[in-house]
Amino acid sequence: MTWDTPAHKKTSAYWDAQARWQQLWLEHNNYHAPILEFLKGQVCPGWRVLDVGAGTGVLALPLQALGCQVTALEPSQGMRDLLAAECRRHKLFLKKVDPRRWEEVPLEELKGFDLILACNSLHLTSLGFEEALRKLFAGNPGHICVVSEVALETLPLWRCSAGYRLAQQEHFSLDSSMAYHHLSEVTEHLTHRLGRKPNSQELGKIQEKLIFSRQHLWLKNLATVGLFWWQSEKKSNGGNHVLERTVDMSAGLFAPLASRGPGTGSRGNHHRSRHLQSSPGKEGAGTVFAAGD
Repeated sequence: MTWDTPAHKKTSAYWDAQARWQQLWLEHNNYHAPILEFLKGQVCPGWRVLDVGAGTGVLALPLQALGCQVTALEPSQGMRDLLAAECRRHKLFLKKVDPRRWEEVPLEELKGFDLILACNSLHLTSLGFEEALRKLFAGNPGHICVVSEVALETLPLWRCSAGYRLAQQEHFSLDSSMAYHHLSEVTEHLTHRLGRKPNSQELGKIQEKLIFSRQHLWLKNLATVGLFWWQSEKKSNGGNHVLERTVDMSAGLFAPLASRGPGTGSRGNHHRSRHLQSSPGKEGAGTVFAAGD
């Protein structure tokens, strides 16, 4: 993911149409599982959480299930429709679903949140990634969590902002593969992503990458994802140290977050690099990927 996001991908109309593909993508990978696992270990029941660009509620609903009071900020009607369906399916109700864009929310309305969370959403704002990130800090929440495929290390403020310290940092290599039921879906989705009809060369390149497995056509993709957790200095409770470790991401990690116990709140300063086991590239073949590969 780059800093320069095509303008058509920043519109609510694009994400209304993308909702169908987003749901298909979510049904066929575990992209968010380690992110949820991290959050489970940080949040506490009763926290007021704002999820910026909440989408279908893949993070908002598990946090609500843990006892947080979650406001989902989601400007796309298509995404909100899927979010409402997920609420009904899980019999969970968020504190609020807000249809505004991040840039439309006044700073005074951000006061009092224990956590503002933004997962792969800041680059989609008209503010641009850096200004959207600055607004997170300006909102003065107790904690800030940013998950992004954009490299925050390139920003001068990525490590800290006034009144905040970077308490934890994680890097993951996550399976972000897309599954299709038939070839016409591949063409339809590519047309949507490009905002125009693809030419024969573009179609040919995509078709060359397709793998048939488990009765689906797969477009395999491995995403390098950074997770950054800032804590207000007013809530600081530990010194700085670096922890490098390899984490066993085997059985149990991808269990639904709602079935697990509540977290224990922020726990000191950790900078971690995780080596994750991705979903098989082909049926029955497991591959271990290190972050940054």
